[in-house]
Amino acid sequence: MKNVFKTLAVLLTLFSLTGCGLKGPLYFPPA
Repeated sequence: MKNVFKTLAVLLTLFSLTGCGLKGPLYFPPA
């Protein structure tokens, strides 16, 4: 279960960074 959670966390991070580059700062707005 921990492995699944870790995998989802990594995928979410990569997806967030990709979405950030394509659609703008959706998850991490610039400080």
